[in-house]
Amino acid sequence: MTTTQRFVARFVARDSAAISELFTEPVDCWWVSSVPGAPWHGPVRTRREVEAFFLSMHGALTLRRVVVHSLVADRSAAVLLGRMDADAATGGPALVIEFALALQLRERLIRELRWHLDPSPFTEGFDPRGG
Repeated sequence: MTTTQRFVARFVARDSAAISELFTEPVDCWWVSSVPGAPWHGPVRTRREVEAFFLSMHGALTLRRVVVHSLVADRSAAVLLGRMDADAATGGPALVIEFALALQLRERLIRELRWHLDPSPFTEGFDPRGG
């Protein structure tokens, strides 16, 4: 199983500690930070910060399904396109989030993660006014 596949499996399993073990230190992570009301934000540079990020994400979302549309990978990089179906802990409509993950690897660990999300579903899901 590739590092990218392990990452997705651990994400779906909601295992934040195991996810963090897939990262080098320091790590360079970037994701949509402009989601109003989302519980995750700020720079992530260490495994502990990776774990905290995913704990907050898993606390805010109940994943119903993750679909991987495509994966292109080699020894040092991977790009994964997919979709998450989730419910926000704050209520509101079901979320359907298209995403792209770009990972840079070093010695089978993730040294850089770019998580591109369509933020529009989050805007409704985390807005206490309901959108």
